[in-house]
Amino acid sequence: ETPEARSYLAGLAGLGSEQIRVLSYPHPFNYAAINNFAVTQARGELTLLLNNDTAVLHAHWLDTLVSLALRPEVGLVGPKLLYPDGTVQHGGVVLGLMIPTQLYRDLGGMDEEAFKVSYNDVDLCMKVRAAGYLAVWTPHACLLHEGSVSQRQVDRTAQEAKRVRFVAEQDAFYA
Repeated sequence: ETPEARSYLAGLAGLGSEQIRVLSYPHPFNYAAINNFAVTQARGELTLLLNNDTAVLHAHWLDTLVSLALRPEVGLVGPKLLYPDGTVQHGGVVLGLMIPTQLYRDLGGMDEEAFKVSYNDVDLCMKVRAAGYLAVWTPHACLLHEGSVSQRQVDRTAQEAKRVRFVAEQDAFYA
C-alpha cells in the first residue's frame, strides 16, 4: 500500500518478463484466499509462499528449499525463521513454505473460510501429511521474519475484530 511498494511493483510489472508477473488482489485481506489465487496463476513446478516481511539471511536458502522440495516423498519444506532480534520464531513449524504447485492445487490449497489469516499454513501442512507426504523443516535455509508487519496499523475497533477472528480461527483449528 505504500508509494514505495507500489512503485517497486510497477517497475517489476514494467519489465515485461515471463518469469516475473505482478498480480493484483483487489479484495479484503484474506491470506489464504490471496495465496490460493496466486497459485491458480502459477506456472512453475514449485510454489514458494513468502511473506512481504521477510529478509534473506543465507545466500543459498532457495537452493536448499528447492533441493528438498523436489524429493518425491516431500510435500512441502520450510525454512528456519528468526525474529529481528535473532531469536527463533519457528524451528519446527513449516512456515514460509515451498510446495509442489500441483500438490497445493490437488489438496485444495488453504482453507479460505475457516483460516482467513491464521493457521491456514499449519492446516495446509497437516493436509500434506494426511496425504502421505513429508513436511520438512530445515535450519539450512534461514530467513528473518518480522511477523504481521503488514497488519499493525489498525485502530482499536479493527484490533478487537482481529482478536475475535483469531479466536474463531483458533477454535476452528482445534476442531
